[in-house]
Amino acid sequence: FSIKLSSISFSFLFVFFLMIRRPPRSTLFPYTTLFRSIIVASMFAYIITSPIKKMSQISGNLNLDAMEATDSNLFSLSVDNSFVNFPYHLRITDEIDVLTDKFNEMLMRLQKTYTDLQSSQESLMQSEKIAAIGTLSAGIAHEINNPIAGIQNCLKRISDNPGNLEQNSNYIEMMSEAINKIEAVVGGLLNFSRKHELVFAKVDLVAVVEEVSLLTAFQIEESRIKFTKNYQPNLPLISGSKNHIEQVVLNLLINALDAVNEKKLGDNGEISINLYQEFNFVKIEIIDNGIGIPSEKINNIFDPFFTMKKIKQGTGLGLSVSYNIMAQHKGFIRVKRNRKSGMCFTIIFPIEKSK
Repeated sequence: FSIKLSSISFSFLFVFFLMIRRPPRSTLFPYTTLFRSIIVASMFAYIITSPIKKMSQISGNLNLDAMEATDSNLFSLSVDNSFVNFPYHLRITDEIDVLTDKFNEMLMRLQKTYTDLQSSQESLMQSEKIAAIGTLSAGIAHEINNPIAGIQNCLKRISDNPGNLEQNSNYIEMMSEAINKIEAVVGGLLNFSRKHELVFAKVDLVAVVEEVSLLTAFQIEESRIKFTKNYQPNLPLISGSKNHIEQVVLNLLINALDAVNEKKLGDNGEISINLYQEFNFVKIEIIDNGIGIPSEKINNIFDPFFTMKKIKQGTGLGLSVSYNIMAQHKGFIRVKRNRKSGMCFTIIFPIEKSK
């Protein structure tokens, strides 16, 4: 069985025992008492400092990777103050044990809070994605309706003159192209809207920009904006989640479209996307000549629910979600005002070092 005793009480009792016992007839008694006192003091110091050192080590090793680990031992502190030098099992139980229990409770609450935060962040990402789809819905419908109208026209002409094989062959080829376009638009929309886990793989950023451009093609054309894309050849692949990166590029491109349209530039609106490598980074620049952001508000643009758009035009989550996605990719977003007008957003991805 165990005898539970406060370490402080145990030490005082032991020292008291040394003091009250009858001194032996020896000149070595003072040294023996001193030696025993040092042993008690060392034991007492160990009891106190050992768990505190363990707490310090666990606190120093806490990071996001540790939070995501499934091994619960990373979030548990155990302290053993047992002594078995006697026939009975003597366990020291004191304020240090209470502190250890509270520390373990704090670690578990911290892990649960982090898990809940991750879940909330994923929900915000999906909400912002659905909002972006709503913004693009008119353009996507247009990209589908036009090919369907072309297919209907081809079918009517074939039915009017079924014997003209050469003409009908051309119409069948045109219908095939229209169907492929519809498939690309719908496939891109479904892939973007689907909820994806953050799974890293090799990603071609040129393909990402092309797919986002396809989703926004109608809005760009309808706004009469001059849209240019410049790609540096032979760009390296980066490590990331393609769907999440698409969401970042789409958010920034929609913001650029809104900024240009709000300025009402007519045929003079411009948006350019530049994709290039600089040192150990691949960068995507999205530059517009829109209304811009005041210098005093630039530091707030990544705050949740911050928006300069008209009421009901934006959720205020786009840049905040994009910032968090880039943090998960160990990248970042840089923003600056252009010299004349508009803004320049730069999405920066680190190049994974080859092993």
